Amino acid sequence: MSEQLLSDFEKHEVDTTLALKDCMALPPSSSKFRRIVMLFLRGHFSNAANYGAEYQHMSCYTWNDSKNPSLHVGFTHLPDDDSPDNYPGVYVGFGGVTKTRLAIANDGGLTDDYSGNYISKQNDLTIVINHVAKEAGDAYDLADMSDMILTAMGHQLLLQSGALSCEVEGYAEPKKEVPSPDRYYTVAMTLKISYTHVVTRFVESHRIRRISTLVTTS
Repeated sequence: MSEQLLSDFEKHEVDTTLALKDCMALPPSSSKFRRIVMLFLRGHFSNAANYGAEYQHMSCYTWNDSKNPSLHVGFTHLPDDDSPDNYPGVYVGFGGVTKTRLAIANDGGLTDDYSGNYISKQNDLTIVINHVAKEAGDAYDLADMSDMILTAMGHQLLLQSGALSCEVEGYAEPKKEVPSPDRYYTVAMTLKISYTHVVTRFVESHRIRRISTLVTTS
């Protein structure tokens, strides 16, 4: 399958798609959804043909897996994500998680062998996507493209990965960033993903399935 894909796409596009497929199969978690969004945006920004006629002026910004792509796409809060050497870029980071009770004591029922029980809550995850470019208009256009692709396709992708809902909440005007010696602009976008977070609590001690009393008579 990979060889067939490589005949039509670049290797970094195929590798990103396969990594995305593997990530989708994992249980729902904030880390999983952040990685899915990052890989999905890498796939979109890896080929200017994905931008459409309206954004062909942005074709100079594309991601690839080299050390110096014309557009960096990755996670925030890395040691070098605030370095001018890594701009322009699209950075995906955590914005917090709000938890909501789903049942009394968050009880989701017993396991099949009664050795434990499921604890479940609804998680509302906020993901912040920062779009950074030298020109304020370019930063905004990067955010605009992220908005369109996440609204059009990201929603279905995340639902198939275990999310309950996915909505782009909005993005603000370009904010000036001043990492010496150059000046850049950032447009921050917020994405809210809701999902059910389930953990299993097991009893670690020996379980007593039946207590019997032996009565001896003499």
